[in-house]
Amino acid sequence: MSAILKRTVPLVAGLSSVRARTVAVVGARLYSQDGATARDPGWSKKEKAIEDQHAHNREVEAIKKLREQLAKQQEELAEREKKLAESQKSE
Repeated sequence: MSAILKRTVPLVAGLSSVRARTVAVVGARLYSQDGATARDPGWSKKEKAIEDQHAHNREVEAIKKLREQLAKQQEELAEREKKLAESQKSE
């Protein structure tokens, strides 16, 4: 899960002027830590399971895209090898 944090950063290194900038933190797991809900083991396990399922789904989608790219590249390679074989036959 990602979180949006507000941080103060210098506009240019070496200058004293600063401004607030929104920074996205990717990959941080933000589990509840305060209150009765956070102390409930069942809720914590459920929250962690939901977070883990979301991360798993993102990984599955990434793998699916990579497999599609691989299949496309294999098709292109097969076409090039076919053209190469044809050009070698004609020589």
